[in-house]
Amino acid sequence: MDSTAAALANGEEACSLMKKNMQLYRSVGFVLYVEILCSNQTEAISRGILENKTMTLKKRGISMQQIVHTWVPHKELTHYIAIDQWKQDLDRLELTFYLCKKDSYYGTEFDDKTATFLFDSPVAVRYSDEGMRTDLIDAPFVDKEGVARDRVWPYFIVEHAHFTDWQKQYGTIGDGSDVVCYGLTEQHYLIEVISYTPPVVTIGRKEPE
Repeated sequence: MDSTAAALANGEEACSLMKKNMQLYRSVGFVLYVEILCSNQTEAISRGILENKTMTLKKRGISMQQIVHTWVPHKELTHYIAIDQWKQDLDRLELTFYLCKKDSYYGTEFDDKTATFLFDSPVAVRYSDEGMRTDLIDAPFVDKEGVARDRVWPYFIVEHAHFTDWQKQYGTIGDGSDVVCYGLTEQHYLIEVISYTPPVVTIGRKEPE
């Protein structure tokens, strides 16, 4: 199996694992939220989930103006990534991605390098279908580092994040002033992690199959 096929297969496997172990994840120290479960949901239903939650927050008077900021946690990161492994236990979240050598997902060629993001005691994590997340796709975009290409940069921080607002409503993070909503976008999914501390990011190499 070549590296591209392996990356795609591992991504599907990671998605299946997240869905299969949903109840397990809800029982550990922080919560995994799945907004868009899988491709058998229609776009209307997918958008409806987010729109209904948006309306609920608006009724409660919560500010909805999200702002997406580019984030450069490591100098070797690339513009396109694909999920390889998702590991989660009581107080740690470890996300490993293949790094893509090309400038788009069309004709993707993955390097043998991986990037691992290790979050220590995150508050909550959520993944959703990236294409459905117009709330972030259409949000104001700030690229102070000048790293994005046509607004493409898969590592970001969300200011005034809706996800953080929901946690405030649940009473898990107080006023939310000391947490950050980190975002990662891979081939199919958008992952958000609320954490008090930034992740440790390491670059490694994928072991041969």
